[in-house]
Amino acid sequence: MASAWFANRGQFIQIVVQLVACIFAGIKAWPDMKNNALLSPGSLLFYLLVLMVIASLFARRSLPSAAALPVPAEPLTVVESHPSIEPNATYKRKIRVVLRNDTSCSVYIQKPRWISEPGDVAIQVPFGSTFTPERLWNRHLGPWEDETPDPIFVHPRQRLRTWVGLDPTLTEDQMQRLHTEKRLGVLALPLRVGGQDIEQKIRL
Repeated sequence: MASAWFANRGQFIQIVVQLVACIFAGIKAWPDMKNNALLSPGSLLFYLLVLMVIASLFARRSLPSAAALPVPAEPLTVVESHPSIEPNATYKRKIRVVLRNDTSCSVYIQKPRWISEPGDVAIQVPFGSTFTPERLWNRHLGPWEDETPDPIFVHPRQRLRTWVGLDPTLTEDQMQRLHTEKRLGVLALPLRVGGQDIEQKIRL
């Protein structure tokens, strides 16, 4: 379940878990609070969980609205890209890309496609690609959310990792050379930003 508040299903689940924990803590702390023991360990834990839920919801709610904002030609900036070879993976040849949303509003990203122009590299069939959004909250769990094939929202200044599976017959030297020359192909990303649908094309 994704919305403008949540980058993906994982963030939604985190809020639900916090709410459930808050309810159970409230039930446990209620006898102490009823007896005016407002600073008991159970009561303090309940206060802390309530503050965490409020802070998480406020942080998401305070994100700028995507409606009625000017749409830049390239909402996503390429932070880095590199080819990778993973012999034990299903998709053994990948182009990996890190993007960043440099707009002032959330960007909805749908399943990408790969464009092979004359002289470019073909994909591995069937098409393979996933998204891994940067973790904005609860960073003690790590800098990145779980990998997902689903469309997601990327918030202002948030980074996103993605990859596309390429022709598995490519050698490492071929991949490195074509990547340096930007002759691998074009990553096309369908986006909804500022209330408009656009497709950003990135030559890699």
